[in-house]
Amino acid sequence: MAKTGDSSHAGSAQGNGQSNREQCSGLGENSSINRDAAVGQTVPTDHVRVFDLHCDTLDRLVLGDDSFIRLVDGDPSLLCDLGMANQPPPSSQATLKNNSFHVSLERVAAFDWCQCFAVFIPDALQGETAWRFYQTVKQYFKQQLAEQQDCLQQAWDFPDIELAFAAARSAAIATIEGASFFEHSLAPVDEIAQDGVKLITLTWNNQNAIAAGAHAQGGFSSFGRKLVAALEEQQITIDVSHLNDQSFKDLRSMVRRPFLASHSNSRAICNHPRNLTDDQFRAIQDCGGVVGLNYCNYFLVEDSRPVMPEDVLRHLDHWLKLDGELNIALGSDYDGADMPDWLSPCENLSQLYGHVQQEFGNQIAEKLFFQNAHDFYARNW
Repeated sequence: MAKTGDSSHAGSAQGNGQSNREQCSGLGENSSINRDAAVGQTVPTDHVRVFDLHCDTLDRLVLGDDSFIRLVDGDPSLLCDLGMANQPPPSSQATLKNNSFHVSLERVAAFDWCQCFAVFIPDALQGETAWRFYQTVKQYFKQQLAEQQDCLQQAWDFPDIELAFAAARSAAIATIEGASFFEHSLAPVDEIAQDGVKLITLTWNNQNAIAAGAHAQGGFSSFGRKLVAALEEQQITIDVSHLNDQSFKDLRSMVRRPFLASHSNSRAICNHPRNLTDDQFRAIQDCGGVVGLNYCNYFLVEDSRPVMPEDVLRHLDHWLKLDGELNIALGSDYDGADMPDWLSPCENLSQLYGHVQQEFGNQIAEKLFFQNAHDFYARNW
């Protein structure tokens, strides 16, 4: 998720109005990337498998565009209109199957697509209010799974991913972004495990009772350390995206299972605190984790120019030079960030596949788009 707290403002999930900004500069002399890579290259989607580690589509559907932005910007007052899990979410013509946001089941149907659907809980919500909001979005997700069972199947166990594909369905993995409902009790761990949650981002941008996010000071609390152990006992993977550097260091010293970064880029290429340093990338390598490439404009380039394919490939190129071939994955941040028009909505992802395929070959493209994330969960479900 990349919003105001990330020095960005996603506004509408459609387009970003960047067409009049200056064109991007070339890559460094040592890059293997083709400077002439053109926007618009596509490959047949029946050859593309996608495993996306992060999107915020559920929150967008529950809240609607305007309310989603208000909540992320720190206004929790709108939540009284939701019923907070005591009532169904607001009625809307939009569904997970058919909507105007980045991700819809109709758009992904042309691919073999496994999507990690996050319940995003922003910093404005803490404790019981955050827990009730989680319940609201969770209930909406369950409703959509029931209504769209012809084209979507939740992965409760690892084989369910391939079973969904065999039945011409997309696969869904439940995740959480921002665990601020954890304050003094570990009790919710069992419930989210029963909900099928397989991945949890412990903070958003600020500090909560667990640890400090990318825009805060400090590290893990003693409660946060106990929580990590309890989550690992339930085989829920820890996601380090959004942790600040101290919290990342703390986590590295306490984990017993592999961890990952679901939606972060390279800080060496774009100096943003939400991106990973080379040492952090290597730490994820060392534990057998993966890093999901984030399409957010502000995590790809440091200025306001339009993001072009070579800007995205530059992050990938850097990680490959760190011997990260088995650690690269996708973490789009769809419906949670401003991103290049050529990458949104999600069916345009085949353009990125074509660029990666052209510059790095078929094996790298397949590992980035599907195989590495798939293999991670094969080892760690």
